[in-house]
Amino acid sequence: MKKLMFLLAASFLMCACVKEGPPGPPGPSGRDGSTVNTYYIKVYPADWRPLGSFGIEGFCYNADFSMPAITNNVINKGAVLVYSLDGGYDNQLPYILPYQGFLETIRYDLSPGKIGFFIEDSDFRTAPPQGIREFKVVVVTP
Repeated sequence: MKKLMFLLAASFLMCACVKEGPPGPPGPSGRDGSTVNTYYIKVYPADWRPLGSFGIEGFCYNADFSMPAITNNVINKGAVLVYSLDGGYDNQLPYILPYQGFLETIRYDLSPGKIGFFIEDSDFRTAPPQGIREFKVVVVTP
């Protein structure tokens, strides 16, 4: 039992000591021929557009970007993982942040050649996003 506990503790320590460095080059094609590419998108305050009517269900802010890597093939057979990089953490979307009296949801939507980011408060009184928001988009192409 002591050996098992030691092994578990050692494995947790090894996982906790991983140092993150700069991203490396894309890896080789997977066994099934897939490739993985990572993109970083900065969203400036002027990029956000209001959708809907303030205080009415569905009101949010949206920012759309061209992304040729997102094809029908990727949407139907590959994968797209999206992360918000706010606060020094990679938070996978959708991401829900609790505030006093409401929740803020950050989500995304895909279509061929395009990605859209959305910020919506649960009280439908979303304020215009301030500061630069950065997102990491990982595209797995089959």
